[in-house]
Amino acid sequence: MIEELRIVAAYAQKVRIKLQTGEVIEGKAQLSGDTYRAKVRTGEGPLWIPYDEIEFVERLIKLN
Repeated sequence: MIEELRIVAAYAQKVRIKLQTGEVIEGKAQLSGDTYRAKVRTGEGPLWIPYDEIEFVERLIKLN
């Protein structure tokens, strides 16, 4: 899961993250030096999400 987020961030792709609470977050993954949290830029601003709260990661790829 952590490696998948790094790949998504390296390619500046959008991501959908489902948390253990059931909440779903969509945004653009960003590279981060933090070893405990993922950084996702959403419409409301950046979010730092602890890796242990993430249940599922889905890459969103736009097809032209």
